[in-house]
Formats: sequence, C-alpha cells, structure tokens
Amino acid sequence: MGKRLVFILFFVLLIPLYNVVESTLSVSFVLDPEPPRIGGGGFFPPPDTIIPETTLTISADVIDLGAGVWRDYIASSSEWGDSVFSFITWSVNGAGFADTIRDAFSFTRTFSNRDTVEVCINAIDEIHNYDCSCPPNILHTCWSFICCVPNANPQVWDVNFAQATDGSHLVDIYYFADDENSDPVRIHLEVSNDGGLTWDVVDLVTFISPSDTGWVEASDTERRHIIWDMGTDYPECFFEESDIMVRVWGDDGIYYRCE
Repeated sequence: MGKRLVFILFFVLLIPLYNVVESTLSVSFVLDPEPPRIGGGGFFPPPDTIIPETTLTISADVIDLGAGVWRDYIASSSEWGDSVFSFITWSVNGAGFADTIRDAFSFTRTFSNRDTVEVCINAIDEIHNYDCSCPPNILHTCWSFICCVPNANPQVWDVNFAQATDGSHLVDIYYFADDENSDPVRIHLEVSNDGGLTWDVVDLVTFISPSDTGWVEASDTERRHIIWDMGTDYPECFFEESDIMVRVWGDDGIYYRCE
C-alpha cells in the first residue's frame, strides 16, 4: 500500500541583532513499494475453466492502492522506454501472442469451438521518472481457459412412409431433421420385417432422385422426402404393408466432450 512521507524543512534566517525567524515548509512524496495486484473481481473467465460459449469479454480486475495503475502508453513509454507499459495479450491453441491491446485489461472476441485460450496481462504502477533509479513496479500474470460448446445430438422426428399402389415397389418416406448447433445431419435408413425386433441397415439402397439422403441441412420446418426403390433392394421379398417398418435416424459426425 502506498504510504505518504512528510519531510519538515526548517529554514533559519540570521538577521542582524540576532533576531531569529523560522519558516516551515511541508513536502510530500508517494512511496509505492508494491506492484499492482488482482482485485476482488479476479479473472474472467476464471482460470482453468471450460466456458460453454465462444464470444466472450475477457477481463482482469487490476488495482493498485499506492500510485495507481498506469494506463497511458505514451506517457509511460516516454519516461521509461517502449517496453514499460500496461497491456493485455492472448494466444489461441499455443500459436503465439500475436494480439496486444495497450492500456487495457479486457477485450471482446469470438473464438472457435474447443479453442484453448491463454491470456496475459502486464500492469505497471504510475511511478514517474524524476531522474531517479526507481522504475515502476510490474505485475505480469497469465491464465487460460477453454471455449467448448457442448455438441447437441441431431433430432429426427415425424417419420412416416407409404408404399406406391401402382406396382412400382417405390416407397415414399417423410421426416424432419434438425440440429441445435445447426450442423448438417447425416441420414441413415434401417428396415425391419419382424415388427421392429431386428433392424437391417440399408447401405446399398436405391433412391430415386431427388431424395433427401446422405447429408442434409438442419431445419425444423422443412419436411424431407426420400423415394426408395424397395423392389430393387429386396426383389425376393414381398411384404404386406403391416409387415415392414422403416426407421430413419441421423448423426452430425461430431464426436467430442467438453471436459
């Protein structure tokens, strides 16, 4: 904590006839032996945490109870040189500290999902150069965190189908597919002819173009349509409508955990 020291200077003037006149002058100096420190607000995001978002305002609560924190690059560098100033800087995935903001301890930025971010601050107290050898005290500290938005499973719903009655053995399949993270959805088709006890994954199905198969864009409003040539895939089978079941499900091809 900064302390104020008061020096009392006594001036004694000798006047003829030995009369003495005394004058008192008070001069104060600020002594600040400690560097800035992190205040009660701490760091945000907190060190070693996983943040479920990618657009953040990163900050550090920097205080100095003596001379105060110096946030004037032009003044501090002119008195102590270009390397002595307050700033905040950051690195993404260990790629080096390429971005630096002078005279600040916060910034806002959008990162990519699953980025590891390391942030460093440099804070100096406002000690001026009065031709002495007492440079500003410096706080330099770093912390890191991870941006990781949990991956939501895609949803496929309202699946129904109908077999053509014209002898073409075509089957119209309808469904909706959406993803909370707006990721594309990869569609899979499975067929059961035993009431759902077992399911066959249809890998080499024949579709009539256009059909919403493979990868589709996520949408909670667009009804998808597959035209399946069941007769080509299962020429030896003749199912009654009540004997066959069709199942549609999806994945987004993204496999990770935020941990």
